[in-house]
Amino acid sequence: MITKEGLVKKTGLQEYANPRTAGIIAITLTKGDELIGVQMGTDKQDLILASHEGMSIRFPLKEVREIGRTGQGVKGINLEKGDYVVDMEVVKDPKGSLLTICESGYGKRSELAEYRVQGRAGKGLINVKVTDKTGRVVGVKPVTNDDELMLITASGTMLRMKVSDVNTTGRNTQGVRVIKVGDGDRVVAVAKLASTDEEEGE
Repeated sequence: MITKEGLVKKTGLQEYANPRTAGIIAITLTKGDELIGVQMGTDKQDLILASHEGMSIRFPLKEVREIGRTGQGVKGINLEKGDYVVDMEVVKDPKGSLLTICESGYGKRSELAEYRVQGRAGKGLINVKVTDKTGRVVGVKPVTNDDELMLITASGTMLRMKVSDVNTTGRNTQGVRVIKVGDGDRVVAVAKLASTDEEEGE
């Protein structure tokens, strides 16, 4: 689990084996913090956190000690004042790339190899050059050329796009426009679509 303020919490699935009708506590949050993401992973994988102001950090999941269901977690990234975490991804294919989407419709794709593994709780690396033109970061997704994404704006506009349409560039760049956003509108969500095989199975 990852919170807006950068706390990472790892708990064994067995802790959630006996759910109640009204639900159970999954994490204890401090005042003002929010849970923003949950993913399954193993100690053989890495975790990438991305911040609103364009920073990112990659560290081994094994650096996060496992704690009980009601615990708070440990610091995953050292954020600058005013910044916050917007997304978390478990690196399942280290040979892939990371696609970053910003509020004003800009996106960039960089090889995951450019995001070197660091120690947990550091300041991280620049993931994308955020400017008034690009807007701040909305989300990140590990992708391959075969993937497709869905972008959604605050006004309800949706765009389905192929990842292969976005050229791979260096990590410390601002990217290119991937969706035209009208005045007063902004991208609010990005999701990776299921593969064709998964869609047919469902």
